[in-house]
Amino acid sequence: MPPFDFSADKPVATQPDDYFQRYEFARRVARVLAERRDSTSITLGVYGAWGEGKTSVMNFIAQELAAQSDTIVVPFNPWRFSDEQSLLLAFFTTLADRLKPLSKANRWRFFSRKESLGKLISKYAQYTAVLKATPISGVADAASGLGKALSDVPLETLKERIEQLLRDSKRKIVIIIDDIDRLEKAEIHAVFRLVKLTADFPYTHYILCFDDQIVAAALGERFGEGNPQAGHDFLEKIIQIPLRLPQASRADLRDYLFELLNKALDSTNVAIPVDQLEEFRTRFNEHFLLRFTTPRLAKRYINSISFVLPLLEHEVNYQDLLLIEAVKLFYPALYELIRDHPRYFIGSFEAPRHSVQDEKARHTTFFEQHLQAYLPQEKAAVQAILADTFPKLRELWSNYSRLNDHEELFNTKSIGSSYYFHRYFSYAVTKGETSDIFYDALLTALGHNLTEAERLWRQVLDDGRFGDLYMRLYFRRNEFTSRQASTLIHLMAGCEEALLDKQRYTNNLFHRHFDATHLVANLLTFRLEEAEQIPVLEAVVANNVTFSFVYEVARELLRPGRIGEPVGPALQTRTESLLLARALADAAGKPLFNVYPAQTRFLLMLWVKQQDGVGSLATYLQTHVRDAQCLLELVRAFAPITHSSAQPEPYYCNFGAEQFIHMRELFVPYDFACFLPEAARTAAAVEEFPAVGYRDPASDDLLLAQFGYWCTHPLSKEAAEYLSTRQLPA
Repeated sequence: MPPFDFSADKPVATQPDDYFQRYEFARRVARVLAERRDSTSITLGVYGAWGEGKTSVMNFIAQELAAQSDTIVVPFNPWRFSDEQSLLLAFFTTLADRLKPLSKANRWRFFSRKESLGKLISKYAQYTAVLKATPISGVADAASGLGKALSDVPLETLKERIEQLLRDSKRKIVIIIDDIDRLEKAEIHAVFRLVKLTADFPYTHYILCFDDQIVAAALGERFGEGNPQAGHDFLEKIIQIPLRLPQASRADLRDYLFELLNKALDSTNVAIPVDQLEEFRTRFNEHFLLRFTTPRLAKRYINSISFVLPLLEHEVNYQDLLLIEAVKLFYPALYELIRDHPRYFIGSFEAPRHSVQDEKARHTTFFEQHLQAYLPQEKAAVQAILADTFPKLRELWSNYSRLNDHEELFNTKSIGSSYYFHRYFSYAVTKGETSDIFYDALLTALGHNLTEAERLWRQVLDDGRFGDLYMRLYFRRNEFTSRQASTLIHLMAGCEEALLDKQRYTNNLFHRHFDATHLVANLLTFRLEEAEQIPVLEAVVANNVTFSFVYEVARELLRPGRIGEPVGPALQTRTESLLLARALADAAGKPLFNVYPAQTRFLLMLWVKQQDGVGSLATYLQTHVRDAQCLLELVRAFAPITHSSAQPEPYYCNFGAEQFIHMRELFVPYDFACFLPEAARTAAAVEEFPAVGYRDPASDDLLLAQFGYWCTHPLSKEAAEYLSTRQLPA
């Protein structure tokens, strides 16, 4: 397939290329001029906006007139000349050249016995140019030129001779001047003076093509009252037949755009799913047609799409890309608003220090201010575009409930996703992001090529992009086959050391570790068959991974209330036994509450389930709690840790009734009160609980005193039952 040939907005010239049914209009114009028998000159104006196809219609008219044996078409381009003198000279030179005989066979058409019509017009051009000369252009040159011209014949005589030759030849001359509306104001004035100067030649007709609003505004500044209406009044004096270019139907414009789009997609080799193309067509019909007025807009849109599609192939949602590029062209102010204010289009209404209702009110005010410039029909279309494209705004303007749709937005690469939004405006995968092409290559390798998968995985770690890739892997976990999931689990377990490398990752160490272990747990339960789950988990534990890795995987597998990811009884039991066995092995004879204080409570809960119940745990604790220091370590393992802006580091807070009740559910804490120091016993022998403020850390002595307090101040039965039912953090 050849590469896409970007449109240079070249006008068409033949009837087969007439997409908007204008050839008959052009044929009628040509016929009016060709069949005219009156020798007097007329000027015909064809009005139309920029990009509406005026030049194509001029080409059609010229083609029809060229078929007439008694008509000579003279196209004249006024763009090339910087001043009025040059314009006059160029006009008459063009006319003269066009009227000179092309061969001896047609010589009789343009010559009298002694002189040609072209030569006479050349002389007339010299007169008019000299007479327009100014001191700035050179008085001496003007006088010299005038002398040479006057040495032959007077101007009026020369003009009469030209007119007579035109009458004798009875050939019609049709002069087509296009793109007048693109000239500067002074040049527009010059063109119309030129037409006025020569419009009385017999058998000479003009077709002037321009946007009448632009030209009238330019002429109005020079003539009459200086306003556009004065310009229109002036045009009425020049133009005898004013014609409005036939308007292209919106259906034809739409079909034209879609035809160009199909060609562009074929050329760029970007495969857009049929359902996305159909949805785009539907939205385009509903929201953009009212601003689709000229064929040029179609070409500009296709050029833009053809440029950006290869840049973002596989990296965005194609339907959203087609839509946002349409917004850029048809609603440019809206495009800039979206690009420059993303917080109003993506994310949620939850914000620090503001309620959801406050944020919605803030958004409503924002859009009322920025959409008030649109006409009612346009405003309705704009709101529909935004609501269809950004679910956040659909929620704002309707009863739509999003229900945490960020995962769906991510998986579809939607512009409404915070992750993908900026790609639609940068046209690139920015630094730190994972390309979707890279992700697809990794996913393929996970299923077929372990060596390549490991290479790509380590590349992610070396580039510091694990956090970005993790989000992609987690959100798309349902895409994994069992083999891909198993391979990825082994890769993450085998690359834990690289994941914890502080030189490679300078921050968010905990989050990377947490993300990796949770992804392992989710893949185990989501994508592996039940028969594969335990062998893969055992392989992970047997790998050279830290206890923390095993613990986080187990905690996620055993977390109560997991939705959509059930853990079967066999996997649950094996997970508990593997974690406890690994903890005891790594502790190497030391107390668990000394080696793993943060995980102690959870591990002791597993002990009660896996070993011989409370009795076995009691024996274990009696062996390891032998003095006040060991007791302090045990109390710390159950004491809550908190954070405060008043303290630079996390700290222990009060060992309260909840913590004591949880202790009591696992073992008999009173058995260890004998190890309390005398000071702690004294501090515990008070009526009120010896608490510390929530912003202040609890000292070691206070923690022991609080433990002693609960040993000597039993809770009521009701309070104990209530506290025992509460879910306590590990």
